[in-house]
Amino acid sequence: MTYQIHWEDRGVAFKYLGHASDADIAAATRCVQADARYDSLLYALHDFLASESFTFSQAAMEELAAVNAAAARSLRAGKLAIAVVTEMEEVVASVHAYVASGLCVHDFRIFKSVDPARAWLKGMTRH
Repeated sequence: MTYQIHWEDRGVAFKYLGHASDADIAAATRCVQADARYDSLLYALHDFLASESFTFSQAAMEELAAVNAAAARSLRAGKLAIAVVTEMEEVVASVHAYVASGLCVHDFRIFKSVDPARAWLKGMTRH
């Protein structure tokens, strides 16, 4: 498994290891969406700093956006604040493909380190 999932009080943190791909993001996301805690999530943190490489396809990111848009209907908050932490251009490109699909309902930001990402998430989830 190239990812780890850590549930937090109001969100979930994903950590990707080794070679990661769009299939890993989809698998990790399905695990979270199948959990009863999903409905009360406010944020997600996707940390790619321990990942050595990343591959994706435009079609896979569009499919993931469509699935996530449907799943978001069960969220009490209606949408998530999603922080992606990476220094890899491939990951940045995949986020752009996801958002450009026109199906993205969540608030996304990309960061190069975890601390600013967590600070942004904290500000986005004050209720």
